[in-house]
Amino acid sequence: MPRAYEFDGLMVFFGEFRFKDHSAFAPLIFAVEGDGSFGFLPYRTEAVTYRLVNDWFNASVGPPAAGTPAYCGDGDIKRATHRISLAISPDTSRPPRHPSALFLRELRSIDPETSPTSS
Repeated sequence: MPRAYEFDGLMVFFGEFRFKDHSAFAPLIFAVEGDGSFGFLPYRTEAVTYRLVNDWFNASVGPPAAGTPAYCGDGDIKRATHRISLAISPDTSRPPRHPSALFLRELRSIDPETSPTSS
């Protein structure tokens, strides 16, 4: 499947299911087991990182709508001024594979007195 993402000890495949004229994507979620293999989760996880990936996937810039997904490039990462770790591991002896992080860039505020749109 070309639409698979691994993060924070999860592997999520977005399978496309078709019936007649309709198609829909559904997540198939696997979690890393103690021996390093992946086991199927028969339910959707409540992990924040899963919610972020799922929301991005289903957004207007996600793979189904855009044809090709919008990813951050190296330049975007380098311009980030803040990095927030999203990976939470209850077992500190085994950090998650591919830990997630949210990269933010500080934007300069616009002075309403000098803004070209001010009256």
